[in-house]
Amino acid sequence: MSKEKAVAVAVEPYIICLREPSRCCFISKVNFALYHRRSSRSAQSTACGK
Repeated sequence: MSKEKAVAVAVEPYIICLREPSRCCFISKVNFALYHRRSSRSAQSTACGK
């Protein structure tokens, strides 16, 4: 895999939807991984850039 392709995949945004507050937002792959590693509500809102 070329470097350009790897970088493109790494920064590709993901969409996550929070139940409380009910909204969806885009996050990067890195934040997506962190979001799934932590389950606390504060981590979820941080993942949404609040």
